[in-house]
Amino acid sequence: MPCEPHQKAIELAQRQNDMWDVELKKLFDRRPMWTRMALLCHMECGPERLKQLLPSVSYYWLNGPWRSLWTKFGYDPRKEPSAKM
Repeated sequence: MPCEPHQKAIELAQRQNDMWDVELKKLFDRRPMWTRMALLCHMECGPERLKQLLPSVSYYWLNGPWRSLWTKFGYDPRKEPSAKM
């Protein structure tokens, strides 16, 4: 489980000077795991901008019960009993 983003992901997210990264961090503070489609519904940025922002605040599950979910850095649902919901 990664604890922080790669430096290149941060640079790519900060390339455009907009406030979407702050909004995305607020959403991940409210709930640590999201699908990409749910994030698109809560944010008004386009899918390409979201694609640039996500690796700077979260990591992606490829398999298992949380596959296709983006998870906030530092959060491990395997150690959190409430994550099963």
